Amino acid sequence: MITELLQLYERVKHDVCVEVPFAWRRIHWIIDLSEGGEVIGVSPAISRNHDGKGKVKESLGKEYHCPASFFLKLKEEKIAGGKPTKIPKRREVIAASGGGSIPPELMSGKAGQIFGEEPDIKKDKNGNVTEKNSKSVTANQKNNHDAFVSLHKRYLDSLDQSRMSAELCAMKRFLQSEPTLPLDSFSDEDVAQFTKDQRLSFRVNGRLLFQLPEVKQWWHEDVAKQRYEIRAWLPVGMNIFSAEERTSPIPLAVRFPHIQGVPNGGGYCPIASFDKAPMQSYGLGEITAPLGLDPAERASSALNWLLHDDASHVRMGDAVVIFWAIDETADGASPQSLGFGELMKEADPLQVREFLKGAWGVHPNVPDTSRFYAAVLSSPQSRITIRSWHTETLPNAVAYFRRWLELSLLPNRYGDDCPTSITDFADCTVRKSKNSKPLPRTYSELFEAALFGRPLPSRLYSAALERQSLELAKGCDKKTRTEFEDRLRTRTALIKLYLSKKGVTINMNNHTEQNDSAYLCGRLLAMLDKIHIEAHKNSGGTNSSPANRSYSAASTTPALAFPQLCKLARYHLNKIGKGWANCLEHGYKNKDTGEVMFEGLKHICAHLKEAAGCNFPRTLSLEEQGRFAIGFYYERCRQWPKGKGKDDGMNDTNQTTESDSDKQE
Repeated sequence: MITELLQLYERVKHDVCVEVPFAWRRIHWIIDLSEGGEVIGVSPAISRNHDGKGKVKESLGKEYHCPASFFLKLKEEKIAGGKPTKIPKRREVIAASGGGSIPPELMSGKAGQIFGEEPDIKKDKNGNVTEKNSKSVTANQKNNHDAFVSLHKRYLDSLDQSRMSAELCAMKRFLQSEPTLPLDSFSDEDVAQFTKDQRLSFRVNGRLLFQLPEVKQWWHEDVAKQRYEIRAWLPVGMNIFSAEERTSPIPLAVRFPHIQGVPNGGGYCPIASFDKAPMQSYGLGEITAPLGLDPAERASSALNWLLHDDASHVRMGDAVVIFWAIDETADGASPQSLGFGELMKEADPLQVREFLKGAWGVHPNVPDTSRFYAAVLSSPQSRITIRSWHTETLPNAVAYFRRWLELSLLPNRYGDDCPTSITDFADCTVRKSKNSKPLPRTYSELFEAALFGRPLPSRLYSAALERQSLELAKGCDKKTRTEFEDRLRTRTALIKLYLSKKGVTINMNNHTEQNDSAYLCGRLLAMLDKIHIEAHKNSGGTNSSPANRSYSAASTTPALAFPQLCKLARYHLNKIGKGWANCLEHGYKNKDTGEVMFEGLKHICAHLKEAAGCNFPRTLSLEEQGRFAIGFYYERCRQWPKGKGKDDGMNDTNQTTESDSDKQE
């Protein structure tokens, strides 16, 4: 993966050159200063983005290209008198971040860095502010504040005081006043959103200070000096990731740069830690996998570029997926644009339809020489875990993803085909709760199946079957009906995807042609459930139905559950009465030919008798339980034509009766 990231860097280095000490930072609040250095007000920085459906979404925090600190420093130690000093004889280079230490960056930082105080906001249950105070920071955070003030005083003192701009004079007066956290300068609505981890910057006369040319020039020169000084004390060796650099020693990286954008990454989140146990062996010390300083910076810059580019990554729960494609025959060409990232996270039916029709930029005619690279990353303990890493030709990846989308299409209760995103698939395997989240490996396994054709693991299949029984037993009410239906469809799609590797191809067109006994048992339960609901529709509905009471038993031991359910169906048909009961039992026939055009209860029973003999199956295996679930869902979604009488067999009005999910309305 390091090699591929180094190759990617060569194609995007015009955007992320490692020698330019600037990076994208999300600024949440802008502190407006007067020329006298007084705080005039604090304004939120708002970003506006399209959500993929044509709507503009506003969020707190806007990304700017800000000064970024160098990721290494020389370790400081105490000497007599308690003063820190750099001891070059030790030659100990450490990470600038980590352990609560935050390196200062010019003209932006967190509240604790700038003011030595953090907000302490108390709110009621409705989110209204009841009390706003500031609190002192810890000793370690106080060091971060001192470092921030020291950096800015060093910069401002280095300037010619007679030629200093009004904006920088205002900043100098602001720091000299030893300011406190200006909570009173926030509006009541804004202060409710203010947290200690948000980033602030400064503006004077309408100009952001970190965008001033003199600020950029000084920062560039200062970081270059730091980098040159630290390189002199790094160990040297051969870089194994570059053929050109294997012949002569170069400075080696003892730490990897920070990677931004990985969930739960924290203040310092490297992709590799050379001083940790997995990288040490046989007493060779820290550098057992030599990587040069320059290659480490280039690889991390490429990875940060992917995590910043919206078209090259998508976040799913506690994991993030990165992907890119390169035409290897086109030297120096930028990575190819990939449009299916959002489809993995949030599958919009219209977008899926356009993708399957080849209306997007990614289509089957992409060059065979294009390579597709992808990885799933997470950060459980402030260090990136690479959950999976894959390479594939781009045409193959697109073909796998098309097939995945086609198999995941299932009709909803209105008869419309709906796709399912990877995020929804992961969510359906755990209970719907704030405290229940899918594991990062779940996203990795789904991603591998979608884009690389890997088979789904059996644990996801088993989890879907378990949630199916539990959630159907619980049922739904009017408020949770939509969510109930969506999760039922998602679980069924996941089961269908798992069984597709075993040659199971079922859709609404061949639904009634299936002769598998487990599948027919699922159809039978859905039919009995429909009859039960129709029988109680005019008497206020029912809080329980065969699907609620008996799904678990019917899907595992049909011989125990179905005899009683079939007996009750006769009472329910008698209660319904008239032609509608006849249609539910006998289906619809063509008046002229007598051909069955829409199967009813007796046809399902006849098919089951033919497939399983005269008896219901005693037990169903896990695979058969999946077929049962698919048959149950497709039968449940069948659009029943309502005739005017029992002999009307040609009416094809596409009207649906009350869905099973309405049983508690």
